[in-house]
Amino acid sequence: MTVVNGKLVTPVGTFPTNGTVTIQLVDYEDTPVIGFNTAGDTEVISTSVVTPSSSGTWTANLVGQGSIELANGDSATVYRVTESGAGVTYSYHIVVPTSDDPVWAGDCRADVGEGSITYFGTTLWAVATFTGAEASTSLIDVPVPIMFPPSDMVITAVKASRVGGTGATINVFNGDDAVLNIDLSITSEGAPISAPALQNVEIAANTPLSAQVMSSGGAPDAVCVQVELRMA
Repeated sequence: MTVVNGKLVTPVGTFPTNGTVTIQLVDYEDTPVIGFNTAGDTEVISTSVVTPSSSGTWTANLVGQGSIELANGDSATVYRVTESGAGVTYSYHIVVPTSDDPVWAGDCRADVGEGSITYFGTTLWAVATFTGAEASTSLIDVPVPIMFPPSDMVITAVKASRVGGTGATINVFNGDDAVLNIDLSITSEGAPISAPALQNVEIAANTPLSAQVMSSGGAPDAVCVQVELRMA
């Protein structure tokens, strides 16, 4: 579950009276649907109504879009958020990432219609951490899936860091295709290092996005790979 935060205020900064926030899972046609949460073996149904606090803030724990499938196996879902108060009602849509950190609803905005989606929010990201023998040996000699994008996306950046050891190299894979034409060398410890160039950046919905430690030196304790993406 991802914590989504928001805050309702009037143009003069006061909290609109009798405010409510209604959240419902819909498809790209804005039709209410049932979503199968493949990460938690549950079904996402019905509508959730959240009452903001006296200061206008509201919080909802939502299943990330990357874990939701429709009955036909498609991953084309968003949440419709309807906010009301002071006699007015407005709706917008959000795509919720799977995140350990809270996200603001305004950073997850999307536009849907005619079976398609345009994402307006911030960058989504997928992270994999290899520890112990996984980071320092060839124990895992194939790419490890870290994300199945909920819709067509574009990979915008790849970063990696390590703890311990004397070096390591990584690569990221879009299906069977390498995203880096040269393995990224993590030459220094601690701060993340960004890949200078990317290839095969357009990744289709449900295609496995994978990462792999290609080589290592000095037995690193951990190697972390972060892939940043945006909606296509």
